Amino acid sequence: MSRFLLPLLVILALVGFISAEESTQTDWSSGPATAAPRTAFENGFTESSGISWLTIPGQMVLSSDPLETPVKHLIADGHDGAYGLYATDFDGDGDIDVIGTTDRSREVIIWFNSGTSPVTWTEHVVDNLYSGGTSIHPVDMDDDGDLDLVGAAQTPGNNVMWWRNEGGNPPTWTRLTIESNHPVACNLFVADIDGDGDPDVISTSWSGDYIAWWRNEGEGENWSRIMIDDQFPDAHSAFAFDADGDDDNDIVGTSAGSGEVALFLNDRGDGTSWTRQVIGTGMAGVRYATVADIDGDGLPDIAAAAANGQIRWWRNEGGSPVVWTEYSVDQSCFGGHYLIVDDLNGDGANDLLVAAWVTDSISWYIQDPSDPEGWERIEVESSFTDALTAFPADIDGDGDLDVVGTSPGLGEIAWWEITDFVPIGTLQSTVLDLGEHQGVNGIRWTASVPSESSLTLSVRSSDDPSNFGPWSPEFGSPVGMLLPWKRYFQYRIMMTSEGAHTPLLNEVTSFWNGPDGVRPAVPREIPATAD
Repeated sequence: MSRFLLPLLVILALVGFISAEESTQTDWSSGPATAAPRTAFENGFTESSGISWLTIPGQMVLSSDPLETPVKHLIADGHDGAYGLYATDFDGDGDIDVIGTTDRSREVIIWFNSGTSPVTWTEHVVDNLYSGGTSIHPVDMDDDGDLDLVGAAQTPGNNVMWWRNEGGNPPTWTRLTIESNHPVACNLFVADIDGDGDPDVISTSWSGDYIAWWRNEGEGENWSRIMIDDQFPDAHSAFAFDADGDDDNDIVGTSAGSGEVALFLNDRGDGTSWTRQVIGTGMAGVRYATVADIDGDGLPDIAAAAANGQIRWWRNEGGSPVVWTEYSVDQSCFGGHYLIVDDLNGDGANDLLVAAWVTDSISWYIQDPSDPEGWERIEVESSFTDALTAFPADIDGDGDLDVVGTSPGLGEIAWWEITDFVPIGTLQSTVLDLGEHQGVNGIRWTASVPSESSLTLSVRSSDDPSNFGPWSPEFGSPVGMLLPWKRYFQYRIMMTSEGAHTPLLNEVTSFWNGPDGVRPAVPREIPATAD
């Protein structure tokens, strides 16, 4: 929840509830589920309209529509060759910070988000002698509970480094070398490749024509390089995921020289033997491939962007070996460099975000779930010189995703508001089987509700899960001691908004008395105060 909204919010918090039985839902990101009764809410629901449940797991907000003109905000300028980018809550204060590398001005920087409205930034230089930085990745490398940083560099740096967070406010750093001779490292990724529980590093060498990984020999102090493929011309990107469902990390990589997107299967699960499977060809200058469940079937799919203008995705059809079906998204996104998948408008279907240096653009492709090749292209920015990286994140904490990007030509790191909220949305929970009981009951939730918006809940119960009957009146605050529920129970959320903000729901709990007949206390509403 964004701190700057607090003066406008009503925080619905409950104290004093005592009940024998309860079920709490804090995540809806599994999406629509079967209507069959369940003994707990889990992470799904039965149906929704106008509700964003996938964009930011663990919260529910209204979905959104694209703005006719996205609103640009500058984070920083004067950083020659701004390149690598990552957005995350680095300091754990509840808002999104931005981490970047600069190729020519040799910097690794964190911009700490103030959490205010408008958002302001505090620039913290991690390293000002890191030449050629292209990629940055936060990870707790030494298992001490805070985030460290791992970076890759192209000419003249040609190395892979990590920076140990020594703590403090602001943090102090110790730079450690993973690899000092890795020619033109374009990209890196961090994942446990050998299955020993600690993070390893994967990277590509453009001029060395290879993709490799470095085994972490313990707390990031010692590293062993293991080759994955040394015949991979102009290797650009590497992304780790479990492609074949055998519970180890495989890797998808891109070869700009051969125009290939290839899958490298981790044969033994320890990263010492790899089988190469070519997924796509003919993507001249292919730069980046990434992985996400694009079609919502629960299997990881692959998407890639190429310099020749092509954006493609491959549907995972399952099987052993996995079968991939290729679809075209666009053929005119020239200079496509970086691609990432996320549900940018909260409609429940994953979209594509692409940065392209030839067209100086950041583009958003909205998916039509009924058509594998049905994508609507929306330009977030068309004059962001040499755009190299774009990343989705809720920068202003209002509940929808924004876009962060780097422009090496302008030396800028910027973010854009890209959507506005729809006016109304509803969601129905899964059906909860309460078992055999008699007695009182209630429902409570935790949410933030800005002015000019509303959030209400209704409930219903029945002894026949196929014939519920009418919903209860809408409750604007948690309630206890309703009429006794019957065996099967369901709740419904309704949200409305008349402005630029949305209600944000974090948690719903239904409670009822069990065989011992314990009664829940009456809830009271606690108004919000600024922190």
